Amino acid sequence: MSPAKIRSEVIKLSKLSVKQPDYYFIQGYFLGLGLLPDIIMPSQWQPDLVR
Repeated sequence: MSPAKIRSEVIKLSKLSVKQPDYYFIQGYFLGLGLLPDIIMPSQWQPDLVR
């Protein structure tokens, strides 16, 4: 998947969320998760982006 396609899909999905986070918020959120020393399971971080 190209970076442009990923960006487009993330923007579409964020519009379906109650919080409607913008693309850069989601990008920073994932960067922060990736920098943590421990692995965080999706069940722990998904509610922060969806609800």
